[in-house]
Amino acid sequence: MTPSPDRNRWKFSDALKAREVDEFVDRWIHRPLAFLVILPLENRGAFITPLTITIAAMVTGVMAGGAFALAGPDRTHWYLVGGLLVLLSVVLDCADGMLARLRNATSRLGQVLDGYSDAVAGLAIWAGLCFAASKGINPWIAWPLNGLALLTILFHVSIYDKFRENFVRVTAGLKPEPEPELPERARWLWTALANSYDTGYARAFRLAGGISREALALSPERFRAAFAGPMQLLSCIGLGSHLAQIYVLAIVAVAIPNHFYAIAQCVIIGASNLVMIAALVWWRKRERAVRAAAPAG
Repeated sequence: MTPSPDRNRWKFSDALKAREVDEFVDRWIHRPLAFLVILPLENRGAFITPLTITIAAMVTGVMAGGAFALAGPDRTHWYLVGGLLVLLSVVLDCADGMLARLRNATSRLGQVLDGYSDAVAGLAIWAGLCFAASKGINPWIAWPLNGLALLTILFHVSIYDKFRENFVRVTAGLKPEPEPELPERARWLWTALANSYDTGYARAFRLAGGISREALALSPERFRAAFAGPMQLLSCIGLGSHLAQIYVLAIVAVAIPNHFYAIAQCVIIGASNLVMIAALVWWRKRERAVRAAAPAG
């Protein structure tokens, strides 16, 4: 039977972010899996919204944290369960944004709620890993070590997201999403949530040096040509990349002693810091080149 021309109109490429800002592991692993999740919704399932998938991703992340909390030196199978749940949570986290882009339903509300969903899932995963690590090594080492890892990941994710937001805004000429229309009783809550969300990202962005006014004043073509390289390197420290490291290590932890998992996590966090430093140094070098090329006066 010949397929209806109205079927299968969604294209994977239409659901993607710009290549320069998309994380490598998201683009080649998580997003292809996420597209398989949302594809059946093309001609049905209108009741399943991006927000529905956002909530599912958060719940799955919390479940992953619970699985990790049950893990230990003699219960390593829970690392496997937790790792697979983290993978599912990441795939769903990609799926909500892809569905929003395909339905032309991206919004400021969705952006903020997705950010808080990621925070809840991430904190649950972190807490579960702390409990698991404290069963194999001294808790006075496990909790501070994982706390340092959490702060590092939060900083990485914040600066990547803010650099990505500015890169897309300049290169695509996009304006910020309008504020959602909400009942009067809900506006105070929205204002508090949105301000808290923006403040956290802005602080990390300022600590990283931000983006110079000269760079932001460039044309889309010149900005992309100047900063595509460092932007792609920054994408290696996004949330999807960090969660991929967690689920890979968790699955490997089934076969290795618990303290090796902690050591491997420290090594990877250290390597991620080196990547961040290299990307920011590269970005500043490009900004100096932009200033040097600007006409005097």
